[in-house]
Amino acid sequence: MNAGEKIPVELVVTTFLTTVPTHLQIVRGETTDTEAISNATLVNITVALFLFFLAGHLPDSNEENITKMRRAFQAAWLWVGKIGGDENRAREWFELFNSSLVNSGLLISDPLSRMAIALWVLKNKFPSSCDAESALEILPHLVLFGPMKTIESISIT
Repeated sequence: MNAGEKIPVELVVTTFLTTVPTHLQIVRGETTDTEAISNATLVNITVALFLFFLAGHLPDSNEENITKMRRAFQAAWLWVGKIGGDENRAREWFELFNSSLVNSGLLISDPLSRMAIALWVLKNKFPSSCDAESALEILPHLVLFGPMKTIESISIT
């Protein structure tokens, strides 16, 4: 893709959703502490993380970006069931990430603040049985440093 190429937000979301099985393979292949977490839960978390990070790339400072996020949510909720997740559960994860960010007082549009919140939420929901960092932390890194880096090079319409 050329820098600044214009792509509809629905295409961005559906393209990302096609990568979710790869994300699950990576997480499953790199972890020993996630076998008790169902694939559906991992799909829901992944979709919620994507929308959570996308919101930071489309700040809600103007009506156009708010409209883009609405369209992104609609596309995600429409397709999450087709990749093994559940709309209501993905929504719950998104709301958990978002409310934790709002309650934290961190900068809303800062990707590192969003990453810190995502990791904090996941650690609280799935505490590791050992002192080592949870392998589930791979998931937010995959989303933030994979698709989000590509998104920075395009213009979402």
